[in-house]
Amino acid sequence: MRVLLTGSSGWLGRYLAPLLAKSGHDVTGLDVVPGAHTAVIGTVADRALVDRTMSEQGIEAVIHSGALHKPDIIRYPRQAFIDVNVTGTLNLIDAAVLDAAAGRIRVGDVPVALNRALSDDNGGKVSLALRPETVALGRQEGHGIVLSGRIAEVHFLGSVIRVQVSVGDHVVSLDTFNRPDAPPPQVGSPVEISVCERDILVLAA
Repeated sequence: MRVLLTGSSGWLGRYLAPLLAKSGHDVTGLDVVPGAHTAVIGTVADRALVDRTMSEQGIEAVIHSGALHKPDIIRYPRQAFIDVNVTGTLNLIDAAVLDAAAGRIRVGDVPVALNRALSDDNGGKVSLALRPETVALGRQEGHGIVLSGRIAEVHFLGSVIRVQVSVGDHVVSLDTFNRPDAPPPQVGSPVEISVCERDILVLAA
């Protein structure tokens, strides 16, 4: 696996890097300080650098060990802690999931890994499909993705219920079976949708 290791020149990073490499991973180190295991010199607070590194190196996983902590209080101003520990962490999260070429997107605040790469030809829009039997309203064991939103529309189609759910800035349309042992979904009600990544099909991208 191609791994981005932040803080690769630090106390933790310089021990993690050889352990990861020994386990068969391709490690790209990122740190503000040069080091034996650091290939990229820069800060995680630099969003452009993080995006470029993730893309150019084809990063598949991130180990974030780069941070300012208590011994750094006397050396760095308060803003530096916010830039590195807060903004830098958010930059890594965003870059790790928002990569259309690798099929990584975000629905609401939830990262979703698709089964194919996406293109930018359609303005960033993607149409996804799920089989009704793979969707669960509410949390369900074994479903790795849980989307939280509010029901916008409900249509009863015999044994199937077609539901539109607002999830952040997105609208998720799904079909689920009408279960006599469960109350039907109500417009305006909060809801959680549980799905598995392997069951998501890309219809258009």
